Amino acid sequence: MISSGETQSTTNESKANIKAVVREWIRLDRAIKAMTKKRAELGAFLAPLMQKTQVESYNLRDEKTKMKHSVRSYKTNISKKFLVDTMNKFFENNPDVAKEAVEFILNSRETKTRSVLIDQPVA
Repeated sequence: MISSGETQSTTNESKANIKAVVREWIRLDRAIKAMTKKRAELGAFLAPLMQKTQVESYNLRDEKTKMKHSVRSYKTNISKKFLVDTMNKFFENNPDVAKEAVEFILNSRETKTRSVLIDQPVA
């Protein structure tokens, strides 16, 4: 049989373990944010330079790696404003149908749920 003292000890160990995991997560989260920012800064310098000098790739033989530069086209996200404006243009003589189509599309979107952890510094 487990005494109340043993249960309390187990609870304290669990809390200490959770604290250690939270501290490690926060440390990694901050490091990732710092590296992501630095990577964006370096990319903002390198990409235009490589484009201007027409260098498609850069070999780092000593590290057995290669950086490649390319320009890609992509479609922007469809915002509610874009959808409303486009539907109004398409159904130019029938704004009620345009409004109904927009509402139908927006209401038909799948709703997803995800769990999110956020590092919020306490003042």
